[in-house]
Amino acid sequence: MAHQSLLIRGEREEGDIIVGADGRNSVVREFMMSQMRETKMIKILIPLLRDLFLYDPFSQCFALYQISDMMEHEDLKTLTTSTTFTVWMGNGDAVTGGRHGDIYVLGLTKAKSLDAELLQTNPLVRKLVSLADRAHPTMQVMHHLDGYVDMNERAVLVGDAAHCSPIHGTYNTALACEDAYTLGTLFSHLVSRSQIPSLLKGYNELRMPRSKACATSEISGMLNNQLPPGDHRTLRNKGLNHTLTIANAPSEHAEDLAALWQGWITLTNYDAKDAVDEWWLNWGRHIQALGGDE
Repeated sequence: MAHQSLLIRGEREEGDIIVGADGRNSVVREFMMSQMRETKMIKILIPLLRDLFLYDPFSQCFALYQISDMMEHEDLKTLTTSTTFTVWMGNGDAVTGGRHGDIYVLGLTKAKSLDAELLQTNPLVRKLVSLADRAHPTMQVMHHLDGYVDMNERAVLVGDAAHCSPIHGTYNTALACEDAYTLGTLFSHLVSRSQIPSLLKGYNELRMPRSKACATSEISGMLNNQLPPGDHRTLRNKGLNHTLTIANAPSEHAEDLAALWQGWITLTNYDAKDAVDEWWLNWGRHIQALGGDE
């Protein structure tokens, strides 16, 4: 039996599930979180990283520059010809910059406020900001969810509505594409409404670990780039200096390089097709056994 949803315009739509693909300010996600609150399912004991960051808003701001305009400034020319991605690390904020074709992209990330210290203390960053004729600021709250499927198995989240990964980060676009492929592939096997809960459970099992791993990687990187003065910042700087040494002699430091990049390689080497095929191979035959139609 299909279910009905009452739209804000007063219309009613009939279907089996609602796909919450409504972005970082998702209405569907808020509905699911209200379910969690009502049933007291929100966990009190959560990892320290989430406690520090995932419930707090953080801001990002991006500005775009034409390379031809930057070439008119002598002190900016080195940025236009560089093939590297630059990170200016501050006390509670970080600025990134890199060339993308004929465009240079400057990004600022800071918890809670865009009143960044780097804008005041770094002349190059300050100049770039002063030259920007427009910028694209966003404020994002990192929501923690126990799952991407609601308690009644009638709604499922995808894309920015689901994930804790920063919307201008490394993985957010890939995560949305992976969600679409995973959900679509799973439901391509659907022959009966009775299979819907099992397929949604499969989607949840596939996407939750992947999303959390990407978010942890992103947020750890952000926090690492924003360390205040102290022992942790000193240790970070020593580690970064060491990477410059081993990069000049990669064959002599193969193990160090492997350890340094292993986590990043694992995340970027993820294949949604392989993941969903493996899940279907292990569990899909049991789903298929339900068979029939209702």
